[in-house]
Amino acid sequence: MTRDVRTVHVEDPVDAVVDIIVGMRITGVPVVDDAGHCIGVVTESDILGKRGSTVGAIMTADAVTVDEDVSLAEAAELMLTRRIRRLPVVRGDGTLAGLLTRMDLVRWFGQTRWACEWCGTAERGLRPPNACPQCGGESWRLTIEER
Repeated sequence: MTRDVRTVHVEDPVDAVVDIIVGMRITGVPVVDDAGHCIGVVTESDILGKRGSTVGAIMTADAVTVDEDVSLAEAAELMLTRRIRRLPVVRGDGTLAGLLTRMDLVRWFGQTRWACEWCGTAERGLRPPNACPQCGGESWRLTIEER
């Protein structure tokens, strides 16, 4: 996940979030309150499909979030089943800890393999396979390939 996340506030002008999205080449930005609690998200779709001059007028309130202790596999499953492109990650007190995007998932998927501890066969996936297709082994080690 990205930890250093650009955020906006409900009173910010829509032009400010447009500048962030275009300038950073991203598809959405979390909306936080003064205490840093994630209260929504403003996306490309919100900008294009809603009328309003402030972030608060166009944002998607009550955005889906996950706690920072949720597994990557659970977060990915949530993103895929709900067709979410970005998922704010929050701490126990509700403050924004980071943002998990589909690109983060693709990057992780491309760099990791589950290696069978019995025969060394490597498999990709968010979770380890139940059994090795080569030898039937059930013990896996996560390996990371730097790219």
